[in-house]
Amino acid sequence: MSSEDSAPRSRPWLSGLLSLLIPGLGQLRNGSLGRALTFFALPFLAAVLLFVLVVGLRPPVWTVMTAYGVIRLGVAADAWLGAPRTAISGSRAFHIVRLLMASIVGFTATVAYIYWRGSTVWCLDQVRGKSMADALVDGDEPLRFIAAYRLWIPWTGEHMDTGSIQRKDIIAAKDPLTGVQIVKRVIGIPGDEVVVRGHRAWVNGEALDEDYIKLESPEAEGPRIDNLRPDFGPIRVPKNRLFVLGDNRNGSTDSRVFGFVFIDDVKGRYIMRAFDSPNGDPNRDRDLMRR
Repeated sequence: MSSEDSAPRSRPWLSGLLSLLIPGLGQLRNGSLGRALTFFALPFLAAVLLFVLVVGLRPPVWTVMTAYGVIRLGVAADAWLGAPRTAISGSRAFHIVRLLMASIVGFTATVAYIYWRGSTVWCLDQVRGKSMADALVDGDEPLRFIAAYRLWIPWTGEHMDTGSIQRKDIIAAKDPLTGVQIVKRVIGIPGDEVVVRGHRAWVNGEALDEDYIKLESPEAEGPRIDNLRPDFGPIRVPKNRLFVLGDNRNGSTDSRVFGFVFIDDVKGRYIMRAFDSPNGDPNRDRDLMRR
């Protein structure tokens, strides 16, 4: 073993901490630009891959969070172990400026990524009210796939279609009367004839299989809740509109009250509950995509 190999590392904790805060920054402090760029991109690529797995395989949320955490810790460990054995050549001022510039670039890129992801791809919402009980209750935090039906292209104002809205999808949309974001279940798509009998929906003459229906006492969603009736329709869903209902049919202000929802006002599809409210049954299925 050479004397250089036996020399103490130069503040490895600093390299590890830097990469834990911003992936790749510790590797840059160690003087390895290639590894810095690689590890800067790795967590973002991992986040995309894990999200694809969430949508496709629907694993438990804790396994996804654990996997991402392990990746981040692995990046920090690499920076720790890669700290130089001897002092880094060059002036101290040069390395301080390089770290400062890299921090600014890394922070800006991270904020831009989080903003883009939270405005165009996916985000967490918090549910208010019990109109969608038991699938979603007050305080639940479901994961909303914003790009389920369309993906906005940054800086262009354009979008591309990524999927079509289906019956029984749980969506986020704007209340056509108030503009407030609501969460409801799609019952009728354009061209459907919808009838509600005994709080259960019939579409085009056939009863929907609705084992998710709950009939609790009305909640305080506002005075319009008093207008609900167990029977409604028939009504035809026009073009570019949706007929939506809450699962808690006694306690949901929905299309029976405010009419149809505009398809252009749909803000994504809820795919799973990331965090449960203490108000809900802990044994509920987290998967919100089961039909």
